[in-house]
Amino acid sequence: MRKKLNGAQKIAVLVAVCGGETGARLLKTFEADEQAQIEQAMLEVDRLKLDDESLKAVLEEFQKLLQNGATA
Repeated sequence: MRKKLNGAQKIAVLVAVCGGETGARLLKTFEADEQAQIEQAMLEVDRLKLDDESLKAVLEEFQKLLQNGATA
């Protein structure tokens, strides 16, 4: 079952998927208050135990944004 995620949670998923140095660099592109929200969202997302469908939906949404030239 696909879970509804807010914006910070979606970014948290992306940071986690990127992992390591890439995830850290992605997180640093946000303002300090946004970083704190995303870090909190990372804890929330971890507790949600997202299924593959939910993760795939976040990645597809991000891919569409990139294809359309959207920026964070």
